Amino acid sequence: FLQQLNKAFSAGLKAIQTHRTAKKTTTDIALLDGISEEINNAIFRKGHVALGISSALIGSGMAFTYDWFEKATKKLVSAGEDKELELLLLKDRMFVHYLDDILVLDEKASGKSTFYNQRRRWLAAQFYALSKGIRWLPMALKKGNTAFVDKVVQWMMPPRVVVLGLVTCLAIVTSFIKVVIALKWWLLLLACISALGLAIPRPMLRGITFKSLLKLPVLFVLMVANYLRTKGAVQQFIHTKKE
Repeated sequence: FLQQLNKAFSAGLKAIQTHRTAKKTTTDIALLDGISEEINNAIFRKGHVALGISSALIGSGMAFTYDWFEKATKKLVSAGEDKELELLLLKDRMFVHYLDDILVLDEKASGKSTFYNQRRRWLAAQFYALSKGIRWLPMALKKGNTAFVDKVVQWMMPPRVVVLGLVTCLAIVTSFIKVVIALKWWLLLLACISALGLAIPRPMLRGITFKSLLKLPVLFVLMVANYLRTKGAVQQFIHTKKE
């Protein structure tokens, strides 16, 4: 791992995000959590870099030049340090490279309680970073910092499981009201599922079962509940329990 990173830094890279992937997916929730991670890797890391936009950070498997990182850490004030680092990197226009071939194994949330607590901190960190990012948005627009603007817009979006849950609910409800209106929501749901399906690695795609899909409504409810309990979560680190 370190040898590969040293080669990258020797080549002139200054900020790197490696490929974090699930250590094991022995439970349905761990599988869905691992799939969510790989979708993020495909869209917000590999996809962004392909478009010339900085990769999103994950919170682990990151590497930076020492001088920059030393200065940056003195400015961090929350437990969502990866989000704060992203803002600082984007303000400094430091491109974050994504190295897909350098793997970092990560323990995924295996149960509902772990998932709920972890996402609570993530959501709180996103809200905090968004509140800071919006203040700098006018200057980013003025200076043509498209990567910064892209990141702020990205943080404005609700989590995927919430989007899928809301679109599904709207599709079902409108089906009992007016079929023409419902058709739009069913097509949108199909488009969302198709787009996300393309980002899922085949081994994980084959591991999806009807039983694991039944956990999605549960995760949707947990994420919606998290919106009501983000206060104070950004100041405490809620770690994923290791097994």
